[in-house]
Amino acid sequence: RLCASLRGAGRRAFLFLWLQGGDAGAAEPALAAAIRAFPGPAGQMPMAEWPTRFWTLLLALPPSMAQDPAGGWPPALAFLAEMPAPARRALLLRQIAGLDESTAAAILGLDLAGYQQALAQACPRDPTGGPDAAGWRRQAEAIQQAGRDLDDTRLQRLAQLREAALAGRGVSPPPATATDGRVPPGAAAGPPGPRTRRPPGARGRRMVLAA
Repeated sequence: RLCASLRGAGRRAFLFLWLQGGDAGAAEPALAAAIRAFPGPAGQMPMAEWPTRFWTLLLALPPSMAQDPAGGWPPALAFLAEMPAPARRALLLRQIAGLDESTAAAILGLDLAGYQQALAQACPRDPTGGPDAAGWRRQAEAIQQAGRDLDDTRLQRLAQLREAALAGRGVSPPPATATDGRVPPGAAAGPPGPRTRRPPGARGRRMVLAA
């Protein structure tokens, strides 16, 4: 069950790590580190607690493992570069991980009001200064499209990385990647697109780790 859960969550986790830090290459070793750390404690937990455990591990990774200080987001995701890091993490936990607000807040070490404030910072605004629902949907679609645009070679590499990490083996360094997360021809993507989430204020539904 652990392997099956990681098979589903690993794809979304890669997308989260890449879009959180803007570095697709650094996201791979960061994901491997989280996968290696996950099985031991998770084996002693109820399955219902696995999502919290896994996403907590991702957030606990040293920033240097998953973040490019300069950032490398494709043009369609330039809005991520403009956000403060806490707002970006709050948004991605909503749009990629699909966590409810209370769980996401706990993972980020925030109270519910603090999480909602970070999420509000990520929400685009209309001319009146109110939440822009259409802009929120465009953000969600851009994040989904980033997942759909990843190459099959990336997906194959993530599968190899997962199996190697679970077996305690290393993997060869990833090939150079473009800033859009694609692997150049001849080199090993990513997750199916995450579901669109409603703007802040709408109740989020918790997504099962293996989904």
